[in-house]
Formats: sequence, C-alpha cells, structure tokens
Amino acid sequence: MSINNNEVRHEVFDAQRKLVAHMTSKSWKEVPHVSYVYEPDITNFYSEYKKLNKEVKITFNTIMLKTIAEGLVAAPELNAHLEYNDTTREGRLIYHDHIHASVPWQMSNGSMVPLIIRNTNELSLVDIAQYTLRLDEKVKNTDMLKLIRFVTGQASQADQLQTLEHAVTLTKEDIVGGTVTISNIGSLYREQKGHLVLLDIIPPEIFVVGIGAVQDKPGVYVDGQGEQKIGIRKVLSLCLAFDHRAVDFSSLVPFLKKLDDIFANPHIIHEW
Repeated sequence: MSINNNEVRHEVFDAQRKLVAHMTSKSWKEVPHVSYVYEPDITNFYSEYKKLNKEVKITFNTIMLKTIAEGLVAAPELNAHLEYNDTTREGRLIYHDHIHASVPWQMSNGSMVPLIIRNTNELSLVDIAQYTLRLDEKVKNTDMLKLIRFVTGQASQADQLQTLEHAVTLTKEDIVGGTVTISNIGSLYREQKGHLVLLDIIPPEIFVVGIGAVQDKPGVYVDGQGEQKIGIRKVLSLCLAFDHRAVDFSSLVPFLKKLDDIFANPHIIHEW
C-alpha cells in the first residue's frame, strides 16, 4: 500500500508550544497528582450573580476568581511553593501571604499563555474586572513569542522587549510568580456536559483549580418551607488537584467548606 506524502503535514513547535510542552512534561514527571471533582449546587449563587451583574458588569469568571481566592484564604496551606530534592528526599514549603492567580489566557492565534492576577485576595470584584481588562490591553500590544523567549532566557540582550509608543505591554512579572493556577475551561466550551478529571500542577505551585461550565442537572434541594424537593439545579464542576508531596487531602477540606458556605450564603458577593 502506497502512502501519499502530500497528505502529511509537519508543524514545528513554536516558542509557546515548547514552553507548554516543557512545563507540562516536567509536571507529570515530578508531581504526584491527587485530583478531586467537586460539584456544588450553585443555583442560588448563580441567581445572586445575575442580580449583581445588572448593577455591576462583571463576568462569571471574575466572580469565580474571587470565590476561589476566598477559599484559599481559608486554606493557606494550598497557597504555597514547594522546594523538593528527589535524591535527598528533603523538602520545604514556602507559604505566601498574597494570592497570585495564574490564569491561562487565550491569545488571538488560539494559543494559551498563563497570565497572573496579583493579590487576587485583596481585590474587589470591580478591581479584578479592571485588572483583566488591563491584561487584555497588554496582550494586544505585546509580541508574545518575543516575551516567551525573554521569560525563558532564550532572548539575547539585543532582543529585549520593546514597549510600543503610547502603549502598555506585558512584562515578566505578568507571567512569572503565580502561587495557584485557575483555569476556566467552561469559558471555552459552555456546552460542556462532562467535567475535568486531572490538571497539570506546574512546579513550584502545589494546587490548581479547573472550572467547568455551569450545567443544568436534576438534584435534591430544600425549598422555602424546609422540605426536600427534586428539581433542575445549576451545578458547577470544579477539578481540584494538589501535589501529594506537599499536602494531604485534609488541607483541601477548609477550602471546600469555605466554598460550601459561599454557595449556601450567596448574598456575601454584594460585599465583594
């Protein structure tokens, strides 16, 4: 049987693909992942978000970034970096007071680059929305391949980033130094019917959150009279993965309890 070579297409990795390939392969070689799928009923939370959105224009991604940051404040052991020597088996955890959320950002060519929203725990919902708008403006004014070469040490002195006239561009600080990765897969595929099972934990981070799409599912709930009912509910699937070298499942429990409390008492979002 002959092969038509005209049907074969070759594509060499560009700088962005090289970076992703290196980071993810390093992750799965080094990190013992533990993954937990958390599927809370967010029916009331989502309704409250819709009410708030009529007053202040924010995305669901914005409110979830704030929600996860609140969860991490309650579970500070997850907001850490790990230093570990596989040969000596010695390690240490570096805990961070500030939560710097690393968020995969889709570029105009479809590629993804992690960008950091610094001090997410200290920002209001409006602050987070404005921060993402500034990042989006920076992305439009930045040569991404040149930035990646600079961040990974592949750029020469003559190849330093050039700031466009009257424009703001991304810097190394916008990419390096995240303490937790939060990936909103649901924003890419809102018709999603399944859920994430595993996510890459990028060292030295020890925790990653994957946000799925909000889905309508049958569920048991308590009505206004305190009676259990079965009805169509808004369910959000979250994939929570942690580095088992650094923490055990017990470290995740305060995070889960905080999110349970927020979803059960969604009026809190008006104070954010």
